Amino acid sequence: MPLSNDERQKLAEIERELTRADPELARTIASGRFPLLVPLLYAAAFVAAAAVLVGGLVTTHAFPITGAIVAVAGATLMAWSARRLLREVRGVLPADPTAPGRSRRP
Repeated sequence: MPLSNDERQKLAEIERELTRADPELARTIASGRFPLLVPLLYAAAFVAAAAVLVGGLVTTHAFPITGAIVAVAGATLMAWSARRLLREVRGVLPADPTAPGRSRRP
């Protein structure tokens, strides 16, 4: 169902107001790329690495050296994915204007 002229004008007004209020969000929406996929992939990598870590710990009873290597690999992957996840989330979330060293915006 096509929009009426009145609805198109209201939609254009909302778009202008969004662009004025939050230009970065307006650019993100206009580009069609939403920054949630990458953090979700890093979170999935973290969960998979936790499973590898647990698997390595369980394996140490039967195969001590192999289990230890797998457990260390899982812990390393968990640390890497957690670091990348935090970096991505900090990039998506708005900055805290009250944090030390940051200027307050009106």
